[in-house]
Amino acid sequence: MGFLFGFGGRFTRLDWWSVMVFSTTLIAFSVVLLAYQHGLTPQALLAIVNKGELSTVRLELLAAAALPVLSALWALAAATVKRLHDLGKSAWWLLTLAVPLVGLVWQVGECGFVAGDEGDNRFGADRRAAPARLARDGEPMTPQGPSPHRLERAVMASAAKQAHLARNGRRSYHM
Repeated sequence: MGFLFGFGGRFTRLDWWSVMVFSTTLIAFSVVLLAYQHGLTPQALLAIVNKGELSTVRLELLAAAALPVLSALWALAAATVKRLHDLGKSAWWLLTLAVPLVGLVWQVGECGFVAGDEGDNRFGADRRAAPARLARDGEPMTPQGPSPHRLERAVMASAAKQAHLARNGRRSYHM
């Protein structure tokens, strides 16, 4: 659930678009289905919203639509924050949505079409890196195997182990 509802980490453009499409579809489907069940056609619901007469909408309709709509809005916010993290920006950039129309256009353009930071940034590891190319401890590997730094550390650790065993009077025949 942290993938969808958590605010930490990074999202690729594909992840962000997937959540956007799923969440907006869920919101639209929930509202239309519940309105239809309560005797409101989609056209009547649009007329109510356009006229600003939301007080005429039944309370049961609003309560039943609240859970899926609020869940989808939370997922949208979490996905946008993670996408901003992938771009190297903090969650405060979400406040650009407070600027009518311009904020929405900027947010969709920035999150939906601009490539994220290459490699790790202050918000986490790059999700575009192939999992097979990451070592067990998360250190990047070269296509030929572990990075030279990893090999160097392994050799140094082996030498330190051998020195420790030699100091304590034990011999090790393993390398």
